[in-house]
Amino acid sequence: MRPAESDDARFAKALGRFHPDKSAELRRLRRNAVGLGGRPVSR
Repeated sequence: MRPAESDDARFAKALGRFHPDKSAELRRLRRNAVGLGGRPVSR
């Protein structure tokens, strides 16, 4: 199990910076990260 917080969080941040219009996908990534890592991703 790889830390979803580090990878997904970084990916989400990068996507948010480059694609602010994909807030819905970012939310999905956050939910997936929380489900996989078990740690809530803030911001």
